[in-house]
Amino acid sequence: MFCYQPNFFSPCEVVTSEVFSRLIISDDVVNRIKQYRANLPALDQNRKELKTLQGYLADPATYEGILTEDELKAEVKRIQHEIRTLSAIKTGLPTFTYQAVFDETVSKKGYKGRWRKQAAARLNGLFILDVDHVNPKLTLNRWLQDYAKTVKVEALDTLTPEKPLFTLDECRELIRPFCKNLGILLMHVTPSGCGLRIVAKADPTVGNLADNQANLSRLLGVEPDEACKDASRCSFCPGFEDILYMNSEELFTYENPQYDEMFGPQYRGCSSQPTKRPVAGAANHSAGAAVGHGDGAAQGGGAAGESASKEPEDGDGYRGVSYEKIIDQWFRETGGEPAQGERHYKLLRLATNLRYICDNNAASLLRALRKHRVGEAYYMDDAADLTSIADSVCQKQLWPGLPKRFKQVLENAGVQLYGEGGDAAAEAAAATDYEGYAQRLQPLLGDSPGLREAVADLPDRLKLGGVLCATAMLGTYLTRTWWEHFDGRLYRLSFLTYIVGAAASGKSFLTDLDRLLMAPLQSADRVGRAAEQQYKEAQRRRKASEKLPEQPHPVIRYCPSSTSNAILYRRLQDAIDKDVTDPTTGEPLHLHLITVESELATALRAQVGNWAGKNDLELKSFHNELAGVDYANADSTNGIMQVNWNQVVSGTQESMSRKIKPQTVLDGMVTRLSLFLMPSNDYQMLERRRYVRNHERECMLRQLGYQLEAVKGELRAPRLVQFCYEYEEELTRRARLEQDRCLDYFRKRIPVIMMRHALVRMVLRQIDALAKGEDLVERDDDLEYARLIGDWCLEMQITMFGQMVMDALEKEAANFTPRRMHTKTRSAYNQLPEQFTANDLVGADVAANLNAAKVTLYRWEQDGLIERTNDGKFIKKIKTV
Repeated sequence: MFCYQPNFFSPCEVVTSEVFSRLIISDDVVNRIKQYRANLPALDQNRKELKTLQGYLADPATYEGILTEDELKAEVKRIQHEIRTLSAIKTGLPTFTYQAVFDETVSKKGYKGRWRKQAAARLNGLFILDVDHVNPKLTLNRWLQDYAKTVKVEALDTLTPEKPLFTLDECRELIRPFCKNLGILLMHVTPSGCGLRIVAKADPTVGNLADNQANLSRLLGVEPDEACKDASRCSFCPGFEDILYMNSEELFTYENPQYDEMFGPQYRGCSSQPTKRPVAGAANHSAGAAVGHGDGAAQGGGAAGESASKEPEDGDGYRGVSYEKIIDQWFRETGGEPAQGERHYKLLRLATNLRYICDNNAASLLRALRKHRVGEAYYMDDAADLTSIADSVCQKQLWPGLPKRFKQVLENAGVQLYGEGGDAAAEAAAATDYEGYAQRLQPLLGDSPGLREAVADLPDRLKLGGVLCATAMLGTYLTRTWWEHFDGRLYRLSFLTYIVGAAASGKSFLTDLDRLLMAPLQSADRVGRAAEQQYKEAQRRRKASEKLPEQPHPVIRYCPSSTSNAILYRRLQDAIDKDVTDPTTGEPLHLHLITVESELATALRAQVGNWAGKNDLELKSFHNELAGVDYANADSTNGIMQVNWNQVVSGTQESMSRKIKPQTVLDGMVTRLSLFLMPSNDYQMLERRRYVRNHERECMLRQLGYQLEAVKGELRAPRLVQFCYEYEEELTRRARLEQDRCLDYFRKRIPVIMMRHALVRMVLRQIDALAKGEDLVERDDDLEYARLIGDWCLEMQITMFGQMVMDALEKEAANFTPRRMHTKTRSAYNQLPEQFTANDLVGADVAANLNAAKVTLYRWEQDGLIERTNDGKFIKKIKTV
């Protein structure tokens, strides 16, 4: 058996044939592979350009262009960003570790699980061979031809100069015996489409994983990817069409305990080097009879040996680049090697960065520092101080991801952080996969009337942000509806949607959606606003002797952010539909207000006059709780009101940091938000385009509000409710398994957010049927849409506020740790024997002398702690105080 990871941050799980089958046919896997292959030429071109530009920066004398050094660096950053973006398509695939399963260990953050660590690997007797930069199907055809010559099959007679290759049917006939002879259980095309991955049984007589890999590659006449020698090496999931051969009877159950007994300790000791050079014909599956042994085989073996000699030894580098080269690059970018008197300070700074690629382990970090001449010289002068540096920096807070500046150092040193290979950087997976989410959203938008048109003009990467905004706006019109959640309570469609991004990042799409979707609500408010304006005019014109006109109470639901507290309270009280009864109170139903603000900073600057006191209302609005107001001011709006206040707001990260502060981050606001963090547009030009107005689209969007206002009553979606329950149940199980406090904190309100967004989409699709009194019809794509919203909102909340919340929780735990009542006298009493004398108190240092001891004994006796015996001793009446 072997294991898999849904992503780089999950523990490993054992693979079954059902799980494997589900993954290889999943839309996410198939679409990612298709997209990655389509972008592969651009990725290769970017890598070539990056290498050229980095060469120019390393040796400016070779550069003859017109760009300045700063412009070259900017271009390097742009290309690196594109490489990360394109590589993230592949690194988002699930991964398989075919050659091992893993014992339970503790992660760097303290979570228990079967993490993919070589030190915890248990070999199962399989190994993998990667053959890169080949035409997979043509290569397989040549292997089968060599095999056909050996076994003299009739299919060989069909080959002619006009037909040099086997047909597909002939390949199917030959591949099973070919793979059986070589012990191959799985063969598939890699996600790039330019490589083959082979999973085969390892022969103990040949040696360890590296030995078996080298032996099979020699027999096949190819050059292997030697990175596959590690026991913890993972492989990206293939699509079902890329599988050329699979022995499903053995692949998922194969186990060779003796192989782990022989070679497992070597890998758990973190060594992956070959134990011996492979010998021709040593394999017990008669590999020598399977394929020819021409010049290609010898060349393949030689090339493999040459490649291996160029790699740094285990523990001597990071991803194929030596520590010495990395440290050289770090010194080069931080002012050069330290002068006399600067070594301690510079090595301390270096160690603070270097620990991120040394598992934050002091011993590994010390070895890495000593790989460079500066560190070794300092160690010879003062070994204790260098050891102290390694120990001290590894005790500091380890933040997620590599420090930005150190990441740049690694890239400039030649470390492929986001490149090919199963162990590609976790940082790539940590980056938000906008393309992946866009691909998941695209087929769902096809049957989402209203939402589809609302985001039609947006780039694919921004459409999910547009959907979050449009759903909140359209959901406001569904204010007369509710649903029963899995906690047995009735919920309304309330939304707090925030779009966060840098200046000029494209957030302005919110303004267009506001103009179109909220037109019906603003139109309905005009009558009420006109009545209020007349009342104010009458107030200004009236004379002292005239009667004060009666104040109107119109329903006004579209509220600007610069609204005073008194007005907002009045709006909440007045927004009532007397024709609809609130199912929870039996009173007339309170309707939702909405605020759409394109600049959060504008509202924050007006906090003193307009926004003060509204934070509590924002929190209460998520669950439509009651708020009470009683002020002595004659103009105040007093009473108990239900808070139904939706918000759709955009702003910069800086303004968001002024709204959500470390001091108040635990008030629960961050778990109520539907967030969209805008993708970076650094060093990118806006797309040049001409304005074309789509009158049909605009007319359709302006009419949606009128249709949705007519929908009333309970929205029954039991299947969707059950799905959201199971979704949170899985998150809870995962949080408990990994002891992930961050996930546990953010997961709890995600199902409510999922329900609200999914219900709006369902209503939009079935609005005509609902108008006729029919019930909602639930489909599979409704569940997929809910999952998409849940995945996104959870990721965004953790990305933006996870670290802030964890810091606040740690601070809270430290501030409110109860102090145990502990005194010297109490400790002494508890340690005294059952029978003791006054001298024992003096000996325990409870009393300075016998007189003080007698006073203490008298006090204890009066308190009922001890009693006196006839022989002058004392006995404890209470064993422990």
